[in-house]
Amino acid sequence: MTEEYLLSYTAAPLLPRVMQQLAQLYTESADWKTVEQRAVQENIFQKPTVASQKRVYSELLKRFNHLTSEQIKYIATAPMDDVRVIALLGALKAYRLIREFIAEVVYEKFYLFDYIIQNSDYVSFISSKEAHSSKLATISESTHKKLRQVMFNMLHEGGLLHDTKSLMIQKPLLSDQVIQLIVADDPRLLGLFLMSKDEINHYIGNRE
Repeated sequence: MTEEYLLSYTAAPLLPRVMQQLAQLYTESADWKTVEQRAVQENIFQKPTVASQKRVYSELLKRFNHLTSEQIKYIATAPMDDVRVIALLGALKAYRLIREFIAEVVYEKFYLFDYIIQNSDYVSFISSKEAHSSKLATISESTHKKLRQVMFNMLHEGGLLHDTKSLMIQKPLLSDQVIQLIVADDPRLLGLFLMSKDEINHYIGNRE
């Protein structure tokens, strides 16, 4: 069965600093329910109501659930640049729409030396997905705008876009520690950070 598009990522941007705080709490308790209780008590999400805090927490937990235990442990104390990359990795694994946008648009443009994402690129991509997803085809225009805005903000914070105005694609610089953590998970995920097929095959070979 084809994985449906999960569009709830609009509830929470990348939030790398919050992800680090949650990872720190998890290393202390190893229990996500305890993490939620402490996060809400301390209002680390800076939201006005408990319901809005829990909504953000629920979204971030989806991303944590796609990270390995070693990745979570690492971001608890990692430099913020590395936290941003791992936070984006969790989001890309959790949200098929963003993952496919990178694989089908960003990656292809980058290796054709076409470094600017045009509005037409995004519109064409979404149109192609709407043809196979009634969920995408029936959402409002305002929701579409929010999906686009949050997606590009995530890609910028994660290092794949230079900024959210020009939408200039850039290849993020991954630390050796982050590369090792991604390779141990699945070397093919490096493609989401614009590593070439030759680079990925190199790491696959080393892993084997």
